[in-house]
Amino acid sequence: MTSASAPWLLSFRDRETWFVVVLFTAVTVFLAYPLSLHPASLRFPTGPDGDLGWYLLGWDSHAFLHKPWAIFDANIYYPKRLTLAYGENVIGLAFFAAPVIWLTGNVVLAANLVSITTCVLCGLGAYVLARRLGLSLAAAILCGIIFEASPPRFFRIGQITLSAVQWIPFALASLHAYFEHGHKRDLRLTAGFVSLQALSSGYGMVFLAVSLAALGLYRIVLGDALRLLKWVRDLGVAGAVLLLPAVLAFLPYVFVQRDAGLRRGLGGNFLPNYESFFASPSHVHRYLISLAGATDWVAEAGSFLFPGYLAVALAAAAIVWRRPGAPAAAGGTAWWRQVPPLVQAALFVTSTAAAVMTVATLIPLKAGTTQLVDQRSSALAWIVSTGLALLGVAIRRRVPADTVARLKRPLVLMLVTALTWTALGAMRPSVDAGQGLVGEYFTNPDWAGLPAFSAVDSKLSPARMRQRWNLSPPDQFSVRWIGFLTVGRPGLYTFATTSDDASQLFCNNEAIPVVDNAGVHGPGTRSGTIQLERGTHMVELRYAQFGGGAALNWSWSRDGKGYSTVPAWALSERPTTYGTVVIARVVDWALPILAILTVLAATWYARAWLSGGPGQAIAQWAAARRRDATTFYVLLTLFTFGLALGPPHGLWQYFYWLPVFNFIRAHSRFILVTLLGLAVLAAMGFDASTRRWTPRARSILAAALAILLIVEYAAMPMAVRPANLEIPSVDRWLDSQKKPFVVAEMPVNGEHDHVAYMLHSTAHWQKTVHGFHGWRNILHTMLYWDMQKFPDEKSLGQLSALGVTYMVVHTERYPPGEWQSVEERLRQYSGRLRLVHAEGAGRVYALVRSSDGYANSGGLRD
Repeated sequence: MTSASAPWLLSFRDRETWFVVVLFTAVTVFLAYPLSLHPASLRFPTGPDGDLGWYLLGWDSHAFLHKPWAIFDANIYYPKRLTLAYGENVIGLAFFAAPVIWLTGNVVLAANLVSITTCVLCGLGAYVLARRLGLSLAAAILCGIIFEASPPRFFRIGQITLSAVQWIPFALASLHAYFEHGHKRDLRLTAGFVSLQALSSGYGMVFLAVSLAALGLYRIVLGDALRLLKWVRDLGVAGAVLLLPAVLAFLPYVFVQRDAGLRRGLGGNFLPNYESFFASPSHVHRYLISLAGATDWVAEAGSFLFPGYLAVALAAAAIVWRRPGAPAAAGGTAWWRQVPPLVQAALFVTSTAAAVMTVATLIPLKAGTTQLVDQRSSALAWIVSTGLALLGVAIRRRVPADTVARLKRPLVLMLVTALTWTALGAMRPSVDAGQGLVGEYFTNPDWAGLPAFSAVDSKLSPARMRQRWNLSPPDQFSVRWIGFLTVGRPGLYTFATTSDDASQLFCNNEAIPVVDNAGVHGPGTRSGTIQLERGTHMVELRYAQFGGGAALNWSWSRDGKGYSTVPAWALSERPTTYGTVVIARVVDWALPILAILTVLAATWYARAWLSGGPGQAIAQWAAARRRDATTFYVLLTLFTFGLALGPPHGLWQYFYWLPVFNFIRAHSRFILVTLLGLAVLAAMGFDASTRRWTPRARSILAAALAILLIVEYAAMPMAVRPANLEIPSVDRWLDSQKKPFVVAEMPVNGEHDHVAYMLHSTAHWQKTVHGFHGWRNILHTMLYWDMQKFPDEKSLGQLSALGVTYMVVHTERYPPGEWQSVEERLRQYSGRLRLVHAEGAGRVYALVRSSDGYANSGGLRD
């Protein structure tokens, strides 16, 4: 369903290009009123996320002029490196923002112009994709308006780290063109758009990867050859250079994840309520749901995810009115006359089933806490397949020689990998290591009475606890995990627990906990040190939840090195040896690799089998379906909507563990890909339902629908407020001091303080211990908790050990009545804190390092 003649690259010599650019710009300016008329002085009320976007654009613009090669070494979260990789980097957006910041110094203006630009580019990208798919100009404009202005994307306009998904449709358009015509240029353009998206938004990069992988898989499953070498040759040096920025931008994230163990879990505090999928802030939607008596949908919604009535109706039309030439199923009895011998058919069916079951073991397919497919059932399927294969060998004389030659290699490879995988899978339960700890779950916060149930947990986290409670944990509960921890080297181990509420760690049956983080409190970290010899040690980790938010992280450090989460491979139900742990790790690495190889071999076998006589009719059907973009975008829309829906009914619980998926903070954001699929389907629905209309009638209807879409999406005036980005004068004074230096600011009562201090640092761009980003490492979690009691021996010792130069105290940020007690403590520590500057409500203290600074720090260092 693509058109070789349809324009896919915008030509600014073409009046059509100028028309759509002006149109999409006008739509954004209209819907973003009043911010679009006052971009230098208004802001969206996005809270810390919006302020974070200002900082990121400012840092990138600063780094462009100073150390662009060290752009990921942002000045936040000192003393950690590559701290820009703790969240979004928005380098691609800074290309638009930097000239504005350099010329005006107004980061608010730059951020708002970037938000408006991304909206326009989203409309252009969807327009280009629709035209590449052979749709009319009118349909492409409708596609662009939906993707640009629909609430799920437009009303995230203040979150530049999320709404910048403009390069996804451009990349899809170029990959469609490459699959259809095989031009090297199109594949290289795809690589370029991948890099642009990777530099603009990490979320967008994940969404793009899902979309491109889905398109490639769709084409390959329906008959396109898997020609990896040809794709690499077509990509060439030019394509590799275009793809290089994406690779270079991804590497810091890999390093940070390995260094700090930063991962997303299943769910957490970002599970959307299902009312969000019916919520929109538009005036039309609010009026209609008020007529239905469902006004609570908007009030109770966690976000606005409803794409609009017209978009859904037009997308439905794409399915109801299929375009001429849409493929139909191959019929007749000829296909059955071409079926190969019965054994070959049975082998194909059972091996395919076994491959599917193998994939199901990689994806934890569960009903509640019960795994539906395990290694035993898939191993049984492979055993049956093997028996059928041996039977086929026994009667090989009845099989044509060309069939044997075609199927021999994929069959041998499939059986070898499958049998090896089966053998290792059967052996793994006997390797008594790496299973996790036995968790006892109680319906009270005191570990009292009999547990409600017990389970072996390899990951000790709020996400796992939610799963154990079938995603509905009691308001108050407790868990006690008991088992064994294996260490490979003797040394002084420091353990830390970050929890909300209580947590305690006991080791080797000692009555006194190594870590005592008990009590009712918010997210807080406590640590303790113990000498451990090589081998297995009994451990008991307790957790209690007294209501409210939940948090739990168990980390360790050996001989004063950096903290990392205690890995699952070190935990076992029973005593074991380090050698057994190593064997278990090797097997655990080998199993998924062999499973993937087995599935690939089964796919090779299936393609080889279908390339014969029985597959000709299927191949004809697949070839027609392969070029039917409607089917692909229906599947893409349904799949990504399933991801966005989330637990307990969505698909996210089966995919969140995959690489790069663990970057996703809230699965509901996959609705942005769903929206793109819906926009394309809506354009197809318009063309399909009006294909017999005259051009004039279609143009009139398209104009009317475009106006109705804009009216339906309108929610002006948008909620905005004055943008007050004022850097305190004491922070500006620091810029006149000798550099380099390290800053910490007080008080630290929440995320608003940390993001404010990040913005304060833009006055001098020196290192600061503060940070607010997608992740936070254990070092700073512990530091911020103890800084709340500043000044005291522990907080001063920690800051001294880290090398902090100046403490900036903002008296106006303290709650009423608290500043007096803080001021009294500052006088008590006058020998450690020397006042060097005071201006307005700010004070700057030079931190005088004591010789025993680390001794007083409680063991916190990097």
